[in-house]
Amino acid sequence: MKKRKIVLFLLLSVFILTSCGTDKPEVKKIVKTKSYEELPEIDFSITDLEKGEKAILFYMENEKKWYIATTYSGHELKVKEKLEMRAESLGMSDQIFKAIVPEEMVVENKNGEMKTRLRKLFPGYIMIEMIMTDRAWHVVRNTPGVTGFIGSSGKGAKPIPLSQEEVEKIFKSMGQTVKGEELKIEVGSKVKIIDGPFSGMLGIVKTLTDDVAIINIDLFNQVTEVEATMDQIVLDM
Repeated sequence: MKKRKIVLFLLLSVFILTSCGTDKPEVKKIVKTKSYEELPEIDFSITDLEKGEKAILFYMENEKKWYIATTYSGHELKVKEKLEMRAESLGMSDQIFKAIVPEEMVVENKNGEMKTRLRKLFPGYIMIEMIMTDRAWHVVRNTPGVTGFIGSSGKGAKPIPLSQEEVEKIFKSMGQTVKGEELKIEVGSKVKIIDGPFSGMLGIVKTLTDDVAIINIDLFNQVTEVEATMDQIVLDM
């Protein structure tokens, strides 16, 4: 019995020695990026692997992105204002940058008159540009009126940000660029006529002055030039 224990001990010792050699196994490059696609290449030894993973997470978590928070329909503007005030008072303006209620300009016929008004693109939702740190997430999540985030599985899980394509599409619907610049009507722009005899028709701007646009429209299957003043047309999104 004693010999058997000695043999087992020797076999175990050989296994440990062969499994834990002096040479560390190579860990190949871990490639990520600041935008989830291209972080500078980093080489980590096996002992630095955990540190490297934390560094990658740091880059990913400290990137400014757009998120969508949920609220009660009709309370979007109030929640937006509360969040902005809360971010400023708590010194979080360097992590919570901007909150917007996406709206679009629509044209409606009221009593025979074409009128424009702003309509919420997503009732019950607000867009927030922020760095998704633990503290920023906590500040937004605990703002009165905020009921959650789109893209979160719940149970404390952080939400997934909007893609760049989604952000650009939303801003375009609002008549803006992502940088907040107003989209302007130019030669070649697709527009909708909202007043006059050709109201409701779509066309392409051919020429443009400060006050008048010449627009090519499809009239009876033929390209026809019509004239409209700038207050009679809007960009067609």
